[in-house]
Amino acid sequence: MKRFFAYATLLLLTLCLTVPALAAGPAITEGAAVTDLGGVLTAEELASLEDTAQSLADEYGCGVYALLLPDFTVYGYEDIFDFAQDVFEENALGLGDSQNGVLLAVSTETRDVSIAVHGDSGNTAFTDYGREEVLYDAFLSDFGNDDWYAGLEHYLDTCGYLLSETANGTPVEVAYVFQDFTSVPDFYRIPPERTKPFGTVHALLCAADVVHEPFCVINADDYYGIDAYRTIYDELVKLPETGKATMVGYLLKNTASLHGTVSRGVCAVEDGKLRSVREALKIQLYPDGTLRDLAEGTDLSPETVVSMNFWGFAPSIFPALREYFENFLRTEAGENIKAECLLPVMVGEELKAGRIEVSVLHSKDKWFGMTYHEDRALVAEDLKALHAAGVYPPSLRD
Repeated sequence: MKRFFAYATLLLLTLCLTVPALAAGPAITEGAAVTDLGGVLTAEELASLEDTAQSLADEYGCGVYALLLPDFTVYGYEDIFDFAQDVFEENALGLGDSQNGVLLAVSTETRDVSIAVHGDSGNTAFTDYGREEVLYDAFLSDFGNDDWYAGLEHYLDTCGYLLSETANGTPVEVAYVFQDFTSVPDFYRIPPERTKPFGTVHALLCAADVVHEPFCVINADDYYGIDAYRTIYDELVKLPETGKATMVGYLLKNTASLHGTVSRGVCAVEDGKLRSVREALKIQLYPDGTLRDLAEGTDLSPETVVSMNFWGFAPSIFPALREYFENFLRTEAGENIKAECLLPVMVGEELKAGRIEVSVLHSKDKWFGMTYHEDRALVAEDLKALHAAGVYPPSLRD
């Protein structure tokens, strides 16, 4: 079960040890894929959603349903997960002998939502990962803003994506690669004392064999926000095979620390395009809000756009990455056991050479990360606020 609040979403798992007497559940309109018992959709919206859902069912042989109602608890249920399962079964939803289908149940007044999945093809398309990490993220923020139509549109679009991937024999794949020294070219002698990885360019090269589609790159220990992923996805699907890339930019004032200097890719942006990126290694934020590049001895505007290593590329970038990394090993690395080959610097060189064009995207979400131990308390507060607001569940293990 998931629970959402205004402007946010919250997952709440409940375990019911006793089951009260249940009233008869709501009846789904026979033959309808989308039922709105609360009247939150216009007739035009309902008709549009119905057409989309029926088209998905016809194409993939898997029923796609949505039920909106004010309060599921009036039917005697405490857990909307149980409610959704029973609604599916009592209304004989689904297609085929195994009742292949997925039902999204939304209780608009109690702010609860759950997904019921049935059948062989239903469970193949809508795996635990697909539901929790893909499907829910598609609509929860819309529901949190009471935008029921947009949320259902995103729900149906994502159902279509998951069903299509399953039909094509390409469900969501998770691949793990490791950044170690085995992938360093033989011509380079690694100093025996070196233990530090070779930086973000090398890290990305380690994934070259498993990445075959447009992709995004992030720092795993940074928080970028759900909206940032949606924003970059919309751009990635439009990327040509060669010559273009994208990035999500953040304002410098929102990414610096009062507890010490930080390294940031300082960007020059013109007409939504990245013109240059410079790695500033010692940026200090002061209590009065001013920012200074200590290495260069210059002040920086708080509104400066910076790269937080949230890049989007096509696979054609890998040969350029490999060439740049090998040149780095031949020139800068040498016997320096701390030298790093950095992705923003590499992108900057590609821009100078005119080999790539990078669009700069902006997200309404706030970035935050932990550079210093003293940042921990603030990051913990920010994360707690996201959980309290319902953006994420009380426990990510649930």
